[in-house]
Amino acid sequence: GETQDVMHCLRLGVVQLLWLETPAHAAVHAMVDTVAELGHERMKGLVNVVLKRVAKEGKELLAAQDEARINAPFWLYDAWTKTYGEDIARAIATPANTSPPLDITVRSEPEKWAKVLSGIVLPTGSVRLQEAGKVTALAGYEDGEWWVQDTAAMLPVKLLGDVANKTVFDLCAAPGGKTAQLAAGGAKIIAVDQSKRRLQIVEENLKRLKLSAELVESDILKWKPSVFPDAILLDAPCSATGTIRRHPEVIYHRKKEDIAELVLLQKRMLNRAADWLKPGGIIVYCVCSLQPEEGELQIENFLATHPFFKLKKISGVPTEFITKQGTLRTTPANYKEIGGMDGFYAALLEKIT
Repeated sequence: GETQDVMHCLRLGVVQLLWLETPAHAAVHAMVDTVAELGHERMKGLVNVVLKRVAKEGKELLAAQDEARINAPFWLYDAWTKTYGEDIARAIATPANTSPPLDITVRSEPEKWAKVLSGIVLPTGSVRLQEAGKVTALAGYEDGEWWVQDTAAMLPVKLLGDVANKTVFDLCAAPGGKTAQLAAGGAKIIAVDQSKRRLQIVEENLKRLKLSAELVESDILKWKPSVFPDAILLDAPCSATGTIRRHPEVIYHRKKEDIAELVLLQKRMLNRAADWLKPGGIIVYCVCSLQPEEGELQIENFLATHPFFKLKKISGVPTEFITKQGTLRTTPANYKEIGGMDGFYAALLEKIT
């Protein structure tokens, strides 16, 4: 409608004036013409007056704004402040001025590939490329020497330790970065996902990487496995608030009520996975969420209702990511000076013998 069209023109004009630094006469003229072309001739005067005032006073108003505070829905920002403190909440909500770097997980020799691809080796073992260009054109891609995976997303698999020759369930497996890690580690994998399309992506990635896994298209709440696993990786559906660096739109698609529904789904999935595990077996529960209800509190509640499980000490990851709870937590504030990382939570649980 008219109101929406006018608002879009004003927003475009503001971006040109305050961020792109388009000359004022050009930006104002373009938006006045545009609103007329959209059939709203009578609104030309309004657009003209508002944008001229933005050109005159906008920079000062912009400088006075608390960018971090208004960059996320208040309910989310308040939750981050309560959970992580004001400094980390601000770091999470403040957008970077550059595109996020590209992280890759390499089969071996990260130092070699960092040199070949002009990247750096992170303390996690990932190789980070600040300027990657076309991914498929990079050295080693066609040969399956590495795959794209945010450095935080590769940490949960590390909690499982040595998986060689172990039977591992990879639940909610798509798009397959963690499946590839498990396969490269020599695990016998059954990778389950309910999306046929997303499983095809897993299959394509594994083919390029010359890795193998048994792929199962199923809802894990209905799936009935024929074997008992040594270990389980459950990358549960979540609010994905931890991916704000690459997907800033996610936080605007979520509502507070969504969290409760996701927490219930995660609980059901974790309970079902726990039933499949044999005594002495281990399970990693992980989510790419910053919300404690989906992470820390989810595991606290699980342990309170499952006396035959305990938290197992984790290793193989930078100690800065290990919480007082004994679990793993990353946020986009980590490594902020070199591009940040996704927000992830992971817990390593052991079934008591």
